[in-house]
Amino acid sequence: MPALIGMNADQIAKPLTGQAIRPDHDRTPRDLPTGVTEAIYTYWHDTTALVVSYNPTTLKVNNFFLKTRHGLTSDYTSLLKLANVSQYDKRLSIEPMASVANPQLYTGVKLVPAQ
Repeated sequence: MPALIGMNADQIAKPLTGQAIRPDHDRTPRDLPTGVTEAIYTYWHDTTALVVSYNPTTLKVNNFFLKTRHGLTSDYTSLLKLANVSQYDKRLSIEPMASVANPQLYTGVKLVPAQ
């Protein structure tokens, strides 16, 4: 994950696309309530997905979202380990995303590059 910081959406696609990683691409732009426009690349490796939200006009990355196919985890730090990111990394804002149904469990972790 640290190697992807600072890359645009197309640059990220090159090192992540390979035999063991399946990319899914949703080019349909969406305007979010925050005023941000996004399209999404999702990269699956085994049971883990890295979702890259980016501006389709500029290709600038809005954020990364790391999740597992299993859906929920009680400890989001395991996802940070998979991403090779420390919770104290100054290059990223780390937002664990709690489940609506059970706030004790996490659906994944959102990583927002520092501006």
